[in-house]
Amino acid sequence: MVNTIRYHYNDEVYFEIPNRAMSVGTIFAMSGDKIFMSYFSVLGPIDPQIEKDGKLVPALSYLNQYERLCQKADAGQLNTAEYAQLSKLDLGELHQFEQARELSIELLENWLSQYKFKRLDYSQFNGRPCHIRREASSCKGNWGRSERQ
Repeated sequence: MVNTIRYHYNDEVYFEIPNRAMSVGTIFAMSGDKIFMSYFSVLGPIDPQIEKDGKLVPALSYLNQYERLCQKADAGQLNTAEYAQLSKLDLGELHQFEQARELSIELLENWLSQYKFKRLDYSQFNGRPCHIRREASSCKGNWGRSERQ
């Protein structure tokens, strides 16, 4: 959808958020040149949704739960119910969840730098640019949380 909008309106694209934009709505708004919001408007968290058994499930929630269970397993604190829960997780699905997370991050990095921050004056940051730092993905890793350097 972003490519289609950019094809037809290639000069400037503005988004107005009168109330709230959640998940993909937030990502979509980040692809614009400007976002107009009221004092009470909200951009919600980004959590890619994956279809599983005919319904959409939050990918990051699965990855966070997997990380929590791995940490407990490493510490030898995994109980029987949690072990059963961990053994039911499909590694292929976890990989699919990781791919969805990575795609979200990649799209945001590209769209923010290409559109939203294209006129950013880096002198505002004492000559040091701000950027998203990605943590290595592992069982003990940071699941795509970004921070300012």
